[in-house]
Amino acid sequence: MTLQACEDNLQLEPYKLKGDNTPLITLSSASTAGYTNMNYDEKEFTIEYDEKVVKKNSEGEKYATEEISIDLRNPNETYHLSIQVTGEKTDGIFSEYVIASIFTRAGYIVIPTVTIKENGDAIDCEKIGTINLLNRTFHQVYRNAENINVPFQYIYYKPQIGIVGFHDENGILWVLQDYK
Repeated sequence: MTLQACEDNLQLEPYKLKGDNTPLITLSSASTAGYTNMNYDEKEFTIEYDEKVVKKNSEGEKYATEEISIDLRNPNETYHLSIQVTGEKTDGIFSEYVIASIFTRAGYIVIPTVTIKENGDAIDCEKIGTINLLNRTFHQVYRNAENINVPFQYIYYKPQIGIVGFHDENGILWVLQDYK
């Protein structure tokens, strides 16, 4: 896919994302994600998958990159889960990032976010070797920096699976059960 730059008629070949830290095949073919809490209540989120090419500018140099957006939405909730995969160019070098977040309609200022570089380095979050979430054990999980006294305290992200858990606006932990 090539992006036409209108103002200067340049053809920009987009940076192709590898998606190494995202289960792109699973999420692009699934339509829902099911989560449960400690009381075995269930929530189902619809998966919205979108790929596009965007034009960017770094130090005066124009370039194009793919961007992948994966939103998990439930119309009964005041928030949605989001995974973004994007490429950025700095000093002539492309870097790929995965950003897992919770977005709210309620206007919360502190929203948990996990950002991972292409090489697996954590940015403003921590990588946990092993964690137990509602009697399910996950290895190599990223978790946002601690948010004290706020709703949506944590989001948990595993590159091979996606968002494996999160705390909602009431502080209730929800853990991924399946994709359908």
